[in-house]
Amino acid sequence: MSSFRLKKVPAKPFPAMGVIGVYPMVSDALYQVTSRFQDDNLQFFPARLVHDDGELIYWIHRYLRYSNCVDHERSGYALTNYLDGKSAWVRPREKPTVYLRKDCVGERHFWIDVSVQGTLLSDELGTAIAPFLPKGTALQRAEWV
Repeated sequence: MSSFRLKKVPAKPFPAMGVIGVYPMVSDALYQVTSRFQDDNLQFFPARLVHDDGELIYWIHRYLRYSNCVDHERSGYALTNYLDGKSAWVRPREKPTVYLRKDCVGERHFWIDVSVQGTLLSDELGTAIAPFLPKGTALQRAEWV
């Protein structure tokens, strides 16, 4: 198990999720909820966070593959060409709804889509983790096509 030494005693209560360095982590309590939804796209590794008053067990998580499940045209994306000859789908800010292809997502509960910044969650997982979200955090809903 990896150990991380914290420079100072963490604030109480310690957050249920966060990042230390480049490692996204979840608390043991949140891990107990999310691990019920774990699939072959996500791995968890235990980590010990050591501080002057004791230690906490957290879980590092990483995604094994990225998806491309956004229906770009319905979601308002435009294919943008750059001066270096590369192109990318860019989503305008004024169109908040993201449409996902259900046949691409399948039965996954966690995934990262190359067209959306951030983690995408199933409705079931979003409901299960809602009590752990920081105050004022809202999940954005996607639509299926």
